[in-house]
Formats: sequence, structure tokens, C-alpha cells
Amino acid sequence: MKLDEAIEVLEAHNKWRRGEETQQQSPKEIGEAIDTILEAVKPKPKAQKKCCGNCNHFENEEINGCGYCAVQEKVAHCEWKCSQYKPINPTKP
Repeated sequence: MKLDEAIEVLEAHNKWRRGEETQQQSPKEIGEAIDTILEAVKPKPKAQKKCCGNCNHFENEEINGCGYCAVQEKVAHCEWKCSQYKPINPTKP
């Protein structure tokens, strides 16, 4: 079921549930609509791949080198290195 269809089903069900003179939706259709909407709003798991910022704490880097620093809990740039910098692949001297 598409998201817009799911919204229509649940809006119609809510109208019926609140006493409007409309046709009751089938329980199967209501369940499918709920599943569709839940899938759309559930948080997606974060990607496990680390970015070219070369730090294990750096996530979701975009094309300009900006991403999310899990240590600082804010957007950062791959050129900035904080005191918590932890290289993904440290080079041996």
C-alpha cells in the first residue's frame, strides 16, 4: 500500500470511528495502512560505514565533507579534528 493510500484509509476510519455516516474500513486494510505508516516514520538504522573524515566518530558525511560527530553531538567538517579524534585506520610509524 502506498503512503497516500494509507493516510486516506486511516482518515476514513477515524471519521467512521467518530460517528460520521461513512462506510467502515476493513480490519485488514486498516492493518496494512498502519504498517505502511509505521514503516514510513520509523527511524532508519544508521549506516555502519565510516566516512572519509577518517574518524570513527564521524557519520553521514555529505559531498562537501560535512557530517555528524557522535562525540560532539553536532554537525562537523571532516577537516576539523577534535580532542576525541580516533582514526579509522591509524598509520604505523
